[in-house]
Amino acid sequence: MVRSFLVVIVVLVAGLVFIAGTFLIAQVFFSPSGAMRPLPARYWLPIFRSYETNGERIYFTGTSRSGPTITAEIPGMHRMQPGRLSCAGCHGSDGGGGTARLMMTTFEAPDIRFRSLTADDHGAVHADHPPYTDDDIKRAITDGVDPSGEPLAWMMPRWNMSENQLEDLLEFLKTLE
Repeated sequence: MVRSFLVVIVVLVAGLVFIAGTFLIAQVFFSPSGAMRPLPARYWLPIFRSYETNGERIYFTGTSRSGPTITAEIPGMHRMQPGRLSCAGCHGSDGGGGTARLMMTTFEAPDIRFRSLTADDHGAVHADHPPYTDDDIKRAITDGVDPSGEPLAWMMPRWNMSENQLEDLLEFLKTLE
């Protein structure tokens, strides 16, 4: 009786370890950004993370704890399922950008930290447009255009979210270092 109980416990534990290991391997090698590096736990374990703000939750999961469901569309493609894309998936956990992958394409995601987007010398790096304002950042998120009204790269999703959700996300972007 005791031996049967121990066998059942060992089998259950082994199964849980196998499932957890498979999930972790999938997160390292098949991350949403396509990057061949482990993602921070706060990105791949959102159900176990408690986000301090709704903006942080939106940034890391593409979902909101209030308001309508957030959706995203990439130009020329169908609307993505809610929660399948997130800002962190391309721009990284710190917003600093870097090499990302989407739709079997590798590209350089830009630095979207607030201080970088709004810096006075932003125009020196991006001579085609002036620094971003709060409203310009919102337009970039929802309409996919830079401060001069020119379209951003095709892989930038056009996010559909409420004004309150946009405000929450913008406030979180201001905290990224």
